[in-house]
Amino acid sequence: MAALVKDLGAELLLKLPIYLLPAVVLGVLSRRGIKSRVGRWCAGLLVLGLSAGLLYGVLRALGVILYPNDKVGMSYYWYGSSFRDEGIRTAAFCGLLLLAAAIPRMGKLLDKK
Repeated sequence: MAALVKDLGAELLLKLPIYLLPAVVLGVLSRRGIKSRVGRWCAGLLVLGLSAGLLYGVLRALGVILYPNDKVGMSYYWYGSSFRDEGIRTAAFCGLLLLAAAIPRMGKLLDKK
């Protein structure tokens, strides 16, 4: 599990400039969408989809979900198999977007108290 967290952190550090643009756009859209009922529904569906992507990425990185064309051989490095590479990329991207969509909602909830 520690290797999974380490590789997620390395992926985010390496590709943060690429992942930051969609995260900022999603954060702004999420902040604007909170004001209307349709926007809250869309944000809820988006959060549901990103949560599913994050779960899929973590399960794929851990090797729970495998496909027939995956390289399943044991490698010395954690980040060497195809399913681990894809899972780490998916989990990092969906996790960052989920965080960007949740931050405006958390601010809205904290303002009510």
